[in-house]
Amino acid sequence: MNTNPIARVWDQLHLTYAYGAKTIWIVNVGDLKPMEFPTSFFLDYAWNPDRWTADRLPEYTRRWSEQQFGPEHASEIAELITADLKYAARRKPELLDTATYSLANFREAESVVADYERTAGKGRASGEEDPDHAARCVLRARASSDPSVSKLE
Repeated sequence: MNTNPIARVWDQLHLTYAYGAKTIWIVNVGDLKPMEFPTSFFLDYAWNPDRWTADRLPEYTRRWSEQQFGPEHASEIAELITADLKYAARRKPELLDTATYSLANFREAESVVADYERTAGKGRASGEEDPDHAARCVLRARASSDPSVSKLE
């Protein structure tokens, strides 16, 4: 599961480049399949660091979404990817438990649930406009984390 927003990846790569490490970069991606998005960004940034400034990261996500899923819903998919990574970066999934978000203070748990529900609603709305396209996107996304799903496409 990818829990690395590309803004964080950009920050670390930008520092590396700024400090003069320009000859060779090595990255450990673990299981490559669910890391396609950040790995693509790593490779694109390494190829031309000056092209991808911090303010162009949303454009990168949209272009990547378009390349993977087509132009029709690329902007919506890019928003979903960005939101998903933002939420995943709050706390690594393996560190979540019943005490992670407070039920008593600052409406923290309610806010987190509302964020996920809002994002899920956007995803469902895109699927209602074009159910076949949405189904293919879901299968591709799930195939990223479970290779057996790719057999269903």
